[in-house]
Amino acid sequence: MKQTAERLETMDADVLVSKVSEGRTDFSNLIITGDVDLGDLEIDGDLNFGGSIFKNGLNMVRMVIRGNLILKGVHIFHNICLSGARINVILDIRDMQMFGRHARNADLTEIWVKGHILAGGDETLIGTCFDLSKAEVGGKLDISGNAKVNSCLKLDEAKVRGDVNLTGVHVVDTLSLRDAIFGSHLHLVNALVGDFDMHGAEVGGTTFWPGFHVRPDLT
Repeated sequence: MKQTAERLETMDADVLVSKVSEGRTDFSNLIITGDVDLGDLEIDGDLNFGGSIFKNGLNMVRMVIRGNLILKGVHIFHNICLSGARINVILDIRDMQMFGRHARNADLTEIWVKGHILAGGDETLIGTCFDLSKAEVGGKLDISGNAKVNSCLKLDEAKVRGDVNLTGVHVVDTLSLRDAIFGSHLHLVNALVGDFDMHGAEVGGTTFWPGFHVRPDLT
């Protein structure tokens, strides 16, 4: 059950970073103020921010997490950056929501995930660009379930061994899969995009298209 903001504990970003460095791994259901910078840190085990509200940005560039990274249901009012991060199990960002004029990008370029990336959900809302260019995923990539991206969704040069499921995704601008390599099936069922580019992409299985639409007039 979701908690209201009035019931959540508030934690300053500097305090959070200090506690992560000390070994704490559960930061679920918090209101976090200030810019959180966890770049280059290494975590032995899971790191859980599920249900938390980030009033500013979240930087996890080149983090190493030897477990799951849980960002399910988080609200972020600025950018999130996981560029170059390494996650040994699963990245769960289902139902993540980005709000406000500063919430421009979800940068997951060059991320490496041994297991799955779970990023779908009926409540998923990405402020502008959701960039997974050059990502490497050992399992499946799932952005299904009516997830909405207010600008572009990029998987350019991404490598995904399992299924890529974009069923029902709504991308206002461009869905770009240029030079991506998908080892299994690609699901685009009922996806709605403003533009589409899969030049040079390789799909090892079947591409499922029923209900897929390209509409340049999306708003």
